[in-house]
Amino acid sequence: MRIRSIKPCFWSGKKVRRMSFEARLLLIGLNNYCDDDGRGDWDPELIKVTFFPFDELDIETILQELLDKRSIMRYTVDGSEYLCIPNWKDLQVISHPKKSILPPPPGTARTETTTRAPKPSASTKKIPIEVQQIYDHWHSDDLVWEDPQTKQHRCRCPQSGLPWKLSQAITPDIIDNIKQHTKTWKVDQLIAAIENYHQVLTSKEYPSWTYRWSISEFFGRHMPNDKTQFAFYRFLPNNFDAERYARKPK
Repeated sequence: MRIRSIKPCFWSGKKVRRMSFEARLLLIGLNNYCDDDGRGDWDPELIKVTFFPFDELDIETILQELLDKRSIMRYTVDGSEYLCIPNWKDLQVISHPKKSILPPPPGTARTETTTRAPKPSASTKKIPIEVQQIYDHWHSDDLVWEDPQTKQHRCRCPQSGLPWKLSQAITPDIIDNIKQHTKTWKVDQLIAAIENYHQVLTSKEYPSWTYRWSISEFFGRHMPNDKTQFAFYRFLPNNFDAERYARKPK
């Protein structure tokens, strides 16, 4: 078991909010259970006695819920079963990682070990917590997953086939743009705007929308027909009109 951190955006994630209480608790526990590469043995009996020793529950059902939501991955190598947490490097920053003794999922390189997080530059050392929370949500596992084959980030909605923007390193411009908007809107309003945009971009119910902005464009780009409005305005809860983007009946 290892000491891990839980980012604030974990609780606001759409996927997490829709999990059962037991699944949310187990997902946090698996962060402690997995090694520094986000891998662990697939051992439901051990997981049950570790995290729910006195509870009457079906651990297989809870693990299946996490599998269904792609919060964990189950894989087999040489006849042995393992689990891993996708986007581990986005969830945990480990200062002195130890190389995993467990094999990676098929199709990934064994040498891909969690590396020490780079030192932030002087201009990005102090990031307001509300800015970090919004930035983390844009890159959260609800919205982004890393394809183990291509190492690219794609949207979580496989039925649409549309890619979510590649992850983007935080920069002073991104910090300033988001910080500026938090003076007018609450964090949960800006997070809701991200989720509304993601819904329109990735769902087949909204075929008319094709713009795929990065986070810097979403919060920093002015609309061409109104220079006083930023791209995210139309996706704020009070402004968002789902019918505007919906498939028109024949």
